[in-house]
Amino acid sequence: MKKLKSLLLLILLPTLLFSQELPRDKQFIKDKYNIKLNYGIVYSGIKAKEEGKWTHNHSMGLEFNYGFTKWIDAGVFCDFIPKRGWKGNPPDSIVEVVLPGGDTTHIYYGAWSEGFHYKIFNYGLNANIHILPLFLDDPNFSWVDVYINTKIGMRTIYAKEVELLENSFYYSIGVGVGVNFTRKIGLMCEYNYSPPFSMTEEWWSMSGENGTFNVSNTGHMMRFGINIRF
Repeated sequence: MKKLKSLLLLILLPTLLFSQELPRDKQFIKDKYNIKLNYGIVYSGIKAKEEGKWTHNHSMGLEFNYGFTKWIDAGVFCDFIPKRGWKGNPPDSIVEVVLPGGDTTHIYYGAWSEGFHYKIFNYGLNANIHILPLFLDDPNFSWVDVYINTKIGMRTIYAKEVELLENSFYYSIGVGVGVNFTRKIGLMCEYNYSPPFSMTEEWWSMSGENGTFNVSNTGHMMRFGINIRF
């Protein structure tokens, strides 16, 4: 019972605090423009099993939307993800060596690898389906927002070191939560999923080195940012 009362207080407190500043109308989304500036974490896979941690990269994003109805707004978006990849060459030969005590190891001849930086740009059209206006026709709850987010567009991968410029189709789907502190400004948190990709290509450098390089990205992204309405 105490937990239930605490939960209700947590839900109602922002309404009591911000009810004087938030708009008391039912058109909090319709006919409004909004800009989302966000910082993201792109999860890239699991490290060593014993650590149990996700490796990740960072992203920066921008959205510009317009509310067409009280529960749908749509517009354009762009995400920028700087990443690090690896280029190298497989070994020409592998020699098995027997160590004292009977253990074996392998020596690789002719292999080399080094890191390089590349950039991922995701951009296109964006739509948000706001769930609460479909069930709560109460302007006092305009301080909170729960929505489904969809994105569709292009992915551009650019890596100067390996002379790569690759374009491909991009889409994602996710869910988001927003908290509006004033008429104009709020905070948002989103989770988005897009199909993962990985690409390995042959590569030749100006100095005569040759081998392969790999660029990849997984589909799990968390975004945190600010939402500005006008």
